[in-house]
Amino acid sequence: MIDASHLPFAQNISRVKEVVDFCHRFDVSVEAELGQLGGQEDDVQVNEADAFYTNPAQAREFAEATGIDSLAVAIGTAHGMLCQRTGA
Repeated sequence: MIDASHLPFAQNISRVKEVVDFCHRFDVSVEAELGQLGGQEDDVQVNEADAFYTNPAQAREFAEATGIDSLAVAIGTAHGMLCQRTGA
């Protein structure tokens, strides 16, 4: 998994393509991310105003330009375990 979704689109493509070219030489598949959700995941904080869903036309262009094997899109959900304490 390579997540360069914080970069501008063209730079995201460039960075992911480098990883794909390297990994495919060793028959390793690559998943990449396109789009960003607001909130915090791991140590990355995305302001709600900067969040955006994955554009389908851009996703196609991204997949064709990079040669990725799978694509993680931003559709309003997040992965990982989210814990929140409630006042008890």
